[in-house]
Amino acid sequence: MDSLGIVPHIVVFPHFDRMANFLDQKIFQELLSSLPEDHTVLGIDEDTALVRIGFAGGDAPASQWQVMGRQSVKVYERGRTPRTLSIGEKIMLRDNMPGS
Repeated sequence: MDSLGIVPHIVVFPHFDRMANFLDQKIFQELLSSLPEDHTVLGIDEDTALVRIGFAGGDAPASQWQVMGRQSVKVYERGRTPRTLSIGEKIMLRDNMPGS
């Protein structure tokens, strides 16, 4: 599941706050459980961005990202409790391309 191949291992749901009104939770949970273990799902609210501020280099597996904008980002990872990141919070995400 390569999506656009821009940021591997990351699945993004834009306008996530608006989706909450019509998103079937059972189907969403099935989708989450069907993803490979090394994938992270990000629900990015409207008027919000997750901006890469530190780049992985060499063999580094992750880069640092920061929430910017007006709302929040939901982070879903298999085997972990979902978490919500607020404006200014940072997260390390596996985002390097194989061989990069």
